[in-house]
Amino acid sequence: MILPKVSVIMAAYNAEKYILESINSILDQDFRDIELIICDDASTDSTWSLICEAKGKDGRIVAMQNESNLKAAASRNKCIKLAKGEYIAIQDADDISMPGRLSKQIKALENNEEYDFISSGMSLFDENGVWKKITPKKYPTKYDFLTSTPFLHGSTMFKKSILKNVNGYRVAKETQRGQDFDLFMRLYSTGYKGMNLQEQLYGYRVDEHTLGRRKLKYRYHGVVNRYKNFKKMGLMPIGYIFMFKPIIGWLIPRKVIYQVKKVMSLKSNT
Repeated sequence: MILPKVSVIMAAYNAEKYILESINSILDQDFRDIELIICDDASTDSTWSLICEAKGKDGRIVAMQNESNLKAAASRNKCIKLAKGEYIAIQDADDISMPGRLSKQIKALENNEEYDFISSGMSLFDENGVWKKITPKKYPTKYDFLTSTPFLHGSTMFKKSILKNVNGYRVAKETQRGQDFDLFMRLYSTGYKGMNLQEQLYGYRVDEHTLGRRKLKYRYHGVVNRYKNFKKMGLMPIGYIFMFKPIIGWLIPRKVIYQVKKVMSLKSNT
């Protein structure tokens, strides 16, 4: 039996509007030796039927459906358990991967064996097109986690072995909205490290005016998440200074944040 080189995993919930576009952005990659594992998280719309329709057209799709809504972390863990590839790439059900994404990440992993996962830049877009491009630091250290995650989750490809070694995503109350940050911190605390390709290989579908809006309880969970992982990463006591960033961000009015970003953007372009 010939196993695929890459397993792309996708957790989907009520994603009927964009899921076929997302699926096709993976199936149409120039690197063909893949499987696309999709877990429908008990959607209440036509997501599951669309997944089944796509599976009928391309045998590289592996589909499963949760009987109840388990959330993204648990759904992704189910995909990881089924994965046969040497590498695991993330794909969100409403985003798109740019042409050549997988082949470029595979090449980077094989040419840089000291790194355990490869991420990239991404383009933020909505119905009006791309409104921002992000290019993360190429070689992040653990200290970059003090301010925010230095990796963009949806655009990441991992060695499957490292995800197995840390038991995948942590399913807990405080990781419902921070599972990616938690995963990257746990990987670094275990001794693994990643690199960012300096190219936008992923399209993140998000409205500019809703980005970063989270309820206070999720921001509190972010504080708890930081505290636990900063300790494991050896970032204390300096970590105490940055631990409460999610709460501080909630206290500052959105209009003020937008104005500060505009001023900073103008300064960076002068």
